[in-house]
Amino acid sequence: MYEPSYQGTAYQSLPLNQNHSMNERYLYSAFKTYRHAFECYPKLLMFHATLRFPANYQGNTGGVMSNFTRSLSERIQRDLDKRSSLVDRVHPTNVHYVWCREVSKDLKDHYHIVIMVNANSYRALGCFKQPHKHHLAGMIAHSWASAIGIPISESSGLVHFADEVKIFKTRQLSHYENASVYGNFESSYEEGFYWLSYLCKVTDKRYGDGFRNFGTSQVRSW
Repeated sequence: MYEPSYQGTAYQSLPLNQNHSMNERYLYSAFKTYRHAFECYPKLLMFHATLRFPANYQGNTGGVMSNFTRSLSERIQRDLDKRSSLVDRVHPTNVHYVWCREVSKDLKDHYHIVIMVNANSYRALGCFKQPHKHHLAGMIAHSWASAIGIPISESSGLVHFADEVKIFKTRQLSHYENASVYGNFESSYEEGFYWLSYLCKVTDKRYGDGFRNFGTSQVRSW
């Protein structure tokens, strides 16, 4: 079912991407997840990835994002556990995420996901071209290959990372909110949600086929 668009240039005083109409239900869930991630860590690493299927893919796509996010969380936890056996202190992290399913001009499904983790746990993505299983980029590539049931050797080009990776200092969250001005980026807090709001757009979604178009990590009430 096609949902009506949100009427407004900002959400919770945070500016929205004005190139697209927004789904208010998606905005609510994305904002909860984003705000919770900012509350959890003194520094936050945030990045965007696009996940695609192989050409002529015949596998089951139902639940693919649940499989992917579960696999990624497990790989990150194993990596942190291994590090903790080698050094005295390892910073923990959960995986906060917002994803959407979109359909391309050739009617093929793909996914966009914004991932947020503790920047004291991971400060960079690592190598994109040769994914290493202990780097974030590699864990994402391995998790996507696992989710769609193919060997990592056949997954080249299926995961694309946006050039920009954001690291936010989160301790001044209340100041960021009070300083908000619609349409202007006075802080990284505003800029990050503007970036995230792209996933909440109404267009380019496939409606009525029984599959989810949008999802987030689970967060506590606040």
